[in-house]
Amino acid sequence: MIVGGLGLLSFGDERPHVDEVYWIGSAYYFDLAVLRGELDHPDWRLLPARENPPIGKYLIGAALYAGGNRVETLDALGSYYLTFWEWGKGEDRAKRQAVVDRMTPGVERSVRLAAYRPIRPAELYIGRTLVIALGFGSALGVASIGRACSGRTTGAIAALAFASHPIIILAYVRTLVDIIALFFSIMAVRLLLATLRPAFGGPRRSRAATAGLGIATGLALALACGSKMNALVVAALAGVVWLCLVVRAAGSAGRSARAPAVGLGVGWFVAAVVFVASNPALYPDLRSGLFALVEEHRRTAQLQIGFLGRHIWLDPGVDRLLAVAGLVGIRPEAFLAVVLAAAWQSVDGLRRFSHNTVVCLWWWISVALVVVWIPFAWERYAAPAVPPSVLVVAKTIVDAIGAVRDRSARWRWRGGGSGPGPVD
Repeated sequence: MIVGGLGLLSFGDERPHVDEVYWIGSAYYFDLAVLRGELDHPDWRLLPARENPPIGKYLIGAALYAGGNRVETLDALGSYYLTFWEWGKGEDRAKRQAVVDRMTPGVERSVRLAAYRPIRPAELYIGRTLVIALGFGSALGVASIGRACSGRTTGAIAALAFASHPIIILAYVRTLVDIIALFFSIMAVRLLLATLRPAFGGPRRSRAATAGLGIATGLALALACGSKMNALVVAALAGVVWLCLVVRAAGSAGRSARAPAVGLGVGWFVAAVVFVASNPALYPDLRSGLFALVEEHRRTAQLQIGFLGRHIWLDPGVDRLLAVAGLVGIRPEAFLAVVLAAAWQSVDGLRRFSHNTVVCLWWWISVALVVVWIPFAWERYAAPAVPPSVLVVAKTIVDAIGAVRDRSARWRWRGGGSGPGPVD
């Protein structure tokens, strides 16, 4: 992460990555919603408002505004769509033309002639400063989860592996929304573990405290999914965990599971309300707006195939699994070690309901959903599977070291040497 930070601070006059133009340009919706309060403006019907949820746009916009910069027009977003003008025909072309038509008069011609740069160096610097800060916060969150599972060493190993993973490095050195979604996803899992502590055998909390943790979990879920839709991984995790709590509440562990189940149920309600309320693109027609968040990405993927070639498409099944293995494991064969680590930890997770159970569920759900969703072997699509992967590997490493140490101690004791006695 230090290397990424040095790269961030030394970009100088580097041209922004094309996706940075999109996300910094999308800060226009922060201006529209927060600074102007125009929640019924026609621009909420445009493609960039409907294809991605707005929380990441708001956060980037807030950082830019705090640094003395406002994105008050659609010029940057229009220039982004002009970059891919060959994409699509008919309705797809019309949706992009509608954004271009909203550009400041004269700017479109300047962009086409390459005489206008839509992103200023100050905006690029502020945006990249924001994402590296959130990358650091995400690593701290991973460390906290690892510590809760099995101690500081697990947390430290997981955090270092997370911060140095190629997918994560790419996420925190460019102003993209991926690290924002990961940050809130990791915070949601950490708050979920805190909510579940009584069900893990920890001390019971008051109803107010449990409800408060449930609400905080729900808020983090809403912010994660409101940043990028692949954060539905943690929403699915929370749903599975809630069902586990309901089952446990009906059994012998009823008293310890009942309060967390209620708290998480309240959190789910909060998550739904905040997710919808934060996105004015959903207001006129909730069903159509939710459908667009999925459908527009499918259509864009089809356009990318047409523009870049059929070879980039991953067929469902083995192709996608191998792609995820290569991205998350860095090498496909190395991913086998991650799978074995997850399987080993899952055995322990099945024996007793604990922090480890939740992390293992997180891993299986994230890998399964990413394999189903990933259209191309591009790094950012596999990002949701990285945090649970580094956590299960880190805990397995610590467990293996502990097992070797214990066996060595038993061997020395049985051989009459100095050292601690047996720990059976």
